[in-house]
Amino acid sequence: MGKEENKENRIEYLPSSAKNRKNVSDSFLSLSEQKLELVKLQKLSLEMDIEHKKNVQINKYSSLKSW
Repeated sequence: MGKEENKENRIEYLPSSAKNRKNVSDSFLSLSEQKLELVKLQKLSLEMDIEHKKNVQINKYSSLKSW
């Protein structure tokens, strides 16, 4: 009977194990997507910062030129 009980326990364990793997996989995928979104936002932030610095330089040059 001990072997039969172990088989039953194993059968119950495997589906939850597969479910846990799926949850981990889904979580990893979600984390990867969030990291990608973060990188895109960081890139956008840097592009905006560069554009701002260019505009500041242009404005400084224009104001000096008018003197």
